[in-house]
Amino acid sequence: MLALGAHGAISVTSNVLPKLCAQMWDAVCQSNFEKAREIHYQLAAMNRILFIETNPIPVKTALSLMKKLNLEFRLPLVNLQPNHLEQLKTVLISYHLIT
Repeated sequence: MLALGAHGAISVTSNVLPKLCAQMWDAVCQSNFEKAREIHYQLAAMNRILFIETNPIPVKTALSLMKKLNLEFRLPLVNLQPNHLEQLKTVLISYHLIT
């Protein structure tokens, strides 16, 4: 969106991969769209998995698996479905965020 003229972002993914998101932001600010595009594609799997269910369920679950917070939801939010939890773990492992 920045390449199309946006002036900011509300990024769920930046909670999980802050350095990579910041690097993409910096690349756009330096008009290095090739590098920004490369990072965008590096983030694609994480962007997809973090919206597998209603936000903020997947991101809070990811941060819990990364030992960044204690997992807690208030109704109507509930835990991630078991099959989605396994998919999330697979993606987090692929980014070396959990073992």
